[in-house]
Amino acid sequence: SVINLIEPFIYASCLYFVQVFIGNKDTALKTKIIAFIPLLPFILFIYTKFTLLGYDLSSCNREAIEGPLTHYAYVIEIFYTLWIVVFGMESFRRTKDTLTRQKIILVTLGIILFLLTFSFGNIIGSITDDWRLPQWGLFGMPIFIGFLSYLIVKHKAFDIKLIATQALAVMMSILIGSQ
Repeated sequence: SVINLIEPFIYASCLYFVQVFIGNKDTALKTKIIAFIPLLPFILFIYTKFTLLGYDLSSCNREAIEGPLTHYAYVIEIFYTLWIVVFGMESFRRTKDTLTRQKIILVTLGIILFLLTFSFGNIIGSITDDWRLPQWGLFGMPIFIGFLSYLIVKHKAFDIKLIATQALAVMMSILIGSQ
């Protein structure tokens, strides 16, 4: 049941990432609330029969029998994906700077490819009950990491020195704490 909760949050987090990355500032509280509302049914009904009806014990695989809330997840995943596409297109249209336009295209395209491969795998698995093909959907993450790496190296999208310094401080704290 918890996996069914995590998946829509990945889509909402991707939406938030795109909005913050493209806008160079945090999103408005109203936008966060509107983005959070579709997730409420998952939070409220995650441990009920709406998410997971049971398990098929007739085979050794012990396949889960999904409830209607799982299919609702696919609908809001499409909703978040379309929101990202529309937000990226609107931002691209409003921006005149070519460097910023390239960043918008790369981050939006990278996120969309990641989310579409991820969704495609899960939806195909739910329809066919064959969960071997959906494993290919995981290849969307390295594609997105490649897009982010290109943005970091070519366009200096993030302040890597600051991130590296913070990571070093965290690692030193962990090592000192483990002593």
